[in-house]
Amino acid sequence: MPPRVMLNPIVCLMLLAGLLHGGTFQQDNGQPYTEIVVAPDAPDMTKLAARQFQTLVKAVTGHELPLASDGMGSGKSPAVYIGASAALQRLGIGADGLKPEGYRIVVQPGVLAIVGRDYGGPPLQAEHNPWRLCDLYNPALKLNALGEAGTLYGVYAFLERVCDIRFYMPGELGTVLIPRAEVKVPQFVLERAPVLTYRYPWLCVLDESPEEALWLRRAGFGGTAPVVIMHNFDAMFRHREAHPEFFALVDGVRDCQPGGAKSAAIGDCNLCLSNEQMIRQFAADICDYFDQHPEQQFFPVGPPDGMTRICEEPRCQEQIDREAPENGKYSNYVWGFIAKLAKEAAKRHPDKFIGCFAYEKYNRPPTRIAKLPANVAVMICKQRRLFVIPAEEKRVLADIAAWKEKASALYYWDYYIFDNWLPWRGLPIHYSRTIEKDFRWMQAHGIRGEFIEAEGGADEGVTRMHQPATQHLNLYLTARLGWDPTLNVEDLLAEYYRLFYGPAEAEMKEFWTFAETVRTTAGTRLATVAAFQPEAVFTPEALAKLADLLARGLAKAPEGSVYRRRIELLEKEFTPARRALVPLLRSGEQTLELPQVATAKGVEALTPIRLVSLAGEAMSDPTWVKAGWTPQGIHLDILSFERSMDRIRAVCTARDQAGLWDDDCVEVFLNPDPKQARKSYHYIVNSKGAIWDGRIGFGVEAGEAWNGAASVSTSVEPKRWRVRLTIPFADLGIAQPAPGLVLRANVYRTRWASGSRESSAWSPTNEPDYSDSSRYGILVLCGEHRPGGELEARGGK
Repeated sequence: MPPRVMLNPIVCLMLLAGLLHGGTFQQDNGQPYTEIVVAPDAPDMTKLAARQFQTLVKAVTGHELPLASDGMGSGKSPAVYIGASAALQRLGIGADGLKPEGYRIVVQPGVLAIVGRDYGGPPLQAEHNPWRLCDLYNPALKLNALGEAGTLYGVYAFLERVCDIRFYMPGELGTVLIPRAEVKVPQFVLERAPVLTYRYPWLCVLDESPEEALWLRRAGFGGTAPVVIMHNFDAMFRHREAHPEFFALVDGVRDCQPGGAKSAAIGDCNLCLSNEQMIRQFAADICDYFDQHPEQQFFPVGPPDGMTRICEEPRCQEQIDREAPENGKYSNYVWGFIAKLAKEAAKRHPDKFIGCFAYEKYNRPPTRIAKLPANVAVMICKQRRLFVIPAEEKRVLADIAAWKEKASALYYWDYYIFDNWLPWRGLPIHYSRTIEKDFRWMQAHGIRGEFIEAEGGADEGVTRMHQPATQHLNLYLTARLGWDPTLNVEDLLAEYYRLFYGPAEAEMKEFWTFAETVRTTAGTRLATVAAFQPEAVFTPEALAKLADLLARGLAKAPEGSVYRRRIELLEKEFTPARRALVPLLRSGEQTLELPQVATAKGVEALTPIRLVSLAGEAMSDPTWVKAGWTPQGIHLDILSFERSMDRIRAVCTARDQAGLWDDDCVEVFLNPDPKQARKSYHYIVNSKGAIWDGRIGFGVEAGEAWNGAASVSTSVEPKRWRVRLTIPFADLGIAQPAPGLVLRANVYRTRWASGSRESSAWSPTNEPDYSDSSRYGILVLCGEHRPGGELEARGGK
């Protein structure tokens, strides 16, 4: 059998265009354009713009315009001029007067010119994810996600207007491109620039993803420079030996010890934000960085992620606002420090920004600071997706309006990523009206731009957009409104349904419209973020209707057509999500009756229960749990089977070591009082026997500071590893355990041997947040276990 030759789909379109007709690309008077002129020293992004023009015009017409890279061309007319060049300068056409990232298109007799503001330096990057070179730059294309690329935007705008090309989703499947016999270019002049100067979504690592890299710019995402705002107290870690007093005092010890910060979930250290010498040193380090990196405009100064405690020194403790809402308790402490640091840094670099996000317990604006220095950039963490809940939208926008009074440089950090995580992955999450409303609010209130955390590498890697069929529409609309918040979303969607789905236009319009209505109605009905869960939003009836609309759309789309392939991809993503909600309806109803055993070892004689995926499905590497109790405590014997024992991740070895949750591990959550659902006890153990314990819901300073008395032993055996864990009732505040006692609980396993994170649980949650107590199962203490008798344990009622 001869080898099968696979052709790039765009190449196929070019061949089709060439076979159907000679194809012409011409002025409105019928005279064909002769060549594309680009300067030899043009920036890489400008040269890419010229190549994109050449490739896509050929895909439409079948005719390839020659590329003259000398900046002058042959002198034949009419010609296409891409980017600033000597020839274009003689014609008096340039990028002067354009706003940042802007472009100018001039079509007149003999001339088709597209020129914009283009960055010409080395690829923009920063030291932190997601602004590393691999995140932002595709070397094959020489395309950077950030930096002015006005000419490239102008090329795509021209092709949309004149050739009716649309870029709805990465790759050929997401591109609307219809070959035609001739393209006549009318005379016109167009100048545009984006309203928001920062529009960066982290989709994936672009150096491995050329299709996503191209689509990011084609859709309109970008920005003038990286707005680098991230957790970065670790920048001071190098001073720990000379200046331990720079660091937060936690449990009587400076929080810069090996094993990571004790006062935060992630990070090497935490700082004492009241230490004036530390502030001066940090400012000096920042200024040295700007001296060495003049291309950078921002330096990140965010506290460590998951900061549960601050420095114990009285001067720090007195800055906690204990009466404030949870998201404002540390605001005066953190932002007071940021203000002092920014003033110090401004002495050497007044034109550079100190950036910090409004996040976690310092999300609300400070109450003791009238106005932050002008060189402070605030990135407000929020979730546009939750604005369908009226009370949440009102609360968040009120906080943002208050921030506007405190800071002059405001940005957003948004979380489209949660639409792609369990429990929502694969569901048609569509909120076009929310996007439209929010962007107009942003424009009215002077928000400069936003970073969108759109993907996460832990579950599925970082080389592509994970769920393009269900993700692309929100992202596309976001990109368009970042350029022009006044665009009419209804018009954009009408065009999308017509061009993207063709003969299935009506069915797919109803599909997406109904999906949005389902969310909007549920947001009003459920009223709170906690209640806004997938099984409450997408009822079985709603899921059935969505599936029916997809089936009707497929029936309308011809077999093998691009329209059908788009709907098939959507069906492929939606079907597992729909099925996952079925077992989820039982989540939280699982009951396990724990027999009393004579000793902890007696648990080994019990019949195990099997953990399932977070969606309630069987796992290929199973985990079995045996559980019983004695008057001293609850005893668990957890067997984690593993095909690849040599790939088990076991980095942590010390008690309460930060990052233990990122090892292969088992986690146990216990809530001894179901009436206080927000309070629970948390235990994590890895294969080396390292244990981490903490409390949830016991107050701002009570989490990791608590240590229980649990005992653990582990063993690594052929094809499995084992944890024997005893949790004393004294840890849980239970003085006299007895049959009939009811607790809520869950048991999880995290597995990394496959190369990505796999999670399983006793009570399936469809939710990556293990601490969601609303989905815990029920433990009931029972009488003595009789060897040989029937085990009183079951996976669900």
